Amino acid sequence: MRWYCYDWYKRPENKMTRYNDPEALDTVASESLLSQEERREADHQQEEMLQHIYKVLPCLTLSRQTILTLYFKYGLSHGQIARRYTQSNSAIHHELQKGLDQLKRMIHTQKRLATTTVAPTLPVQAERALGPQELALYRMRREAKMGFAEIAERMGMPQGEVQRQYVQLCIRLQKNLVA
Repeated sequence: MRWYCYDWYKRPENKMTRYNDPEALDTVASESLLSQEERREADHQQEEMLQHIYKVLPCLTLSRQTILTLYFKYGLSHGQIARRYTQSNSAIHHELQKGLDQLKRMIHTQKRLATTTVAPTLPVQAERALGPQELALYRMRREAKMGFAEIAERMGMPQGEVQRQYVQLCIRLQKNLVA
């Protein structure tokens, strides 16, 4: 009986090409329930993401650009691309992964730079309460977004001392602002 079922399932006329995967049934059902407005919104988000990709794609090396284009745009397999480049499948797979990682980093960096916020500024009474060294430390850390090592180097102090002073400064500022 088992072999009879296998044979029946293997026949081309009995294959359900679109519904073989149970997860595909969920996506088909959810797609049919989406309203036109939700579909437009999803299409708009996808188009926006493609625009981000097209902006940063020229920043990749020419070979990675070509490999990514052949794979995603033209649908070539790793093997087909490997034969074209006379490389192994694993080398092409590795280049694809590196290219995708590089694209992701560039896109996220671009988004982060686009949504940078204005650094918090101190109220006037807090500025008056701080000494010149403390104010410089606060501005380098909060407004210039410098690391403690760089601040310590600029101020000519040990990094541990800079961190200790910054923590004490923050505690003092919180007490002054709350009071």
